[in-house]
Amino acid sequence: MDGAAGDTFGDLDRNGRAENPGDDIGVRGHLANVSASVADGFLGTEFAAAQTRATDQIAVAEREFLRVLAADTIGEMSLDSGTEQIEAIARSLAQARSLLHAQFAIDLVSDAPVPASDIVGTGVVWLLPSGREIVLRSGPGGFPVSADAPANPELFVQVGDGTAATRLGALDALNMLTVSITADQLAQFDELIVAVDAPDSAGSGLQVIARIAPPVEALAVAEALLATDGSLAQLNAQAQLVIDHIDLMQREINGGTLRELRRHAEHVVNLVEGASGEHFGDLDGDGVSQNPGDDIGVLAHLDGLSAAVLSLPQDTDEQAFYTAIWLDAIEIVRGHAVVVVDQALRVNATDSPAEAQPFVTGAFASGVSMLDGTDADGNGVIEMFSGEFGIRSLDERAPTLVVAQMFSEG
Repeated sequence: MDGAAGDTFGDLDRNGRAENPGDDIGVRGHLANVSASVADGFLGTEFAAAQTRATDQIAVAEREFLRVLAADTIGEMSLDSGTEQIEAIARSLAQARSLLHAQFAIDLVSDAPVPASDIVGTGVVWLLPSGREIVLRSGPGGFPVSADAPANPELFVQVGDGTAATRLGALDALNMLTVSITADQLAQFDELIVAVDAPDSAGSGLQVIARIAPPVEALAVAEALLATDGSLAQLNAQAQLVIDHIDLMQREINGGTLRELRRHAEHVVNLVEGASGEHFGDLDGDGVSQNPGDDIGVLAHLDGLSAAVLSLPQDTDEQAFYTAIWLDAIEIVRGHAVVVVDQALRVNATDSPAEAQPFVTGAFASGVSMLDGTDADGNGVIEMFSGEFGIRSLDERAPTLVVAQMFSEG
């Protein structure tokens, strides 16, 4: 943890050798090195908080293991507290790693800084996604403000104009604003206005610095996805029904009948595949094709989601990057759904609940991954950039579809 430059590094067990199975940098050193590279980034503040927390936890862990070294007998030693601190450090480092992935993605799709002289009179705002928040930040040089404005004016961003305007908030000292966003607010994003409270030439108390037209096509897609009865809500509801009926299969395993077990296996297959699916139908042989959900099915809902994402413009690196991320995530969800169908079909082919048990277990595991995502790399965080998202994660990250660099019109 300490690295070769650390205060406690050395021959602590007095065997004549300072042993270190890792590199000479140590966790502290790696955190400091990475922090320097992201300090001025969009997520620099959040990373600094994770770094501070991990550094404090490292100090506590070191003290606990130094106590172990100071013990005279095995009976005096206790690793419980030190182990708890190691686990806490691991969680903090996982969060830091997730923030780094997000920051690197932002760096990847953001244009390199340009001289302020090149954008004076124009101004630029980046819309950057952060869950259900939108980060607005002015570009190099910020926005030009007239002589009528007060010194160091507070710039704010609003949606719309006049009495119908919705003020989102003020840009901070870094010319940045982070606001929570809802589907209804996304629908209002026909224009963003950067302004300052100061008299303009018409005597109004509002001086408009820039009017910015967001990516209309992307906003329309995001609105359709996030609406109360939108594509993601329908997909989420259908996937939840799949989980519910896998749970009903498990109940039949625990004390029901093979007939009912097969009936629920049919429900699971029909819920996932929909009426157009390859295996949709009367799978348990009772004369009725039963489907407790809609006739679309999880797989067809995913097809619609892919089509919506592909309809977005691909005019910028930002849009292309997030479109690719979304399409990858959808395919991963689809893979989990296909496994659910396979396991349910195997359940339907068994001769007893005991024989069906492993297939029900497999269906449940893949169903949960389909709906909630999976921590594939075991770092404690379900991450967008590691292909770990489920259907609910897509809902949380829908604002990533409206990421864009937008220049003001005047």
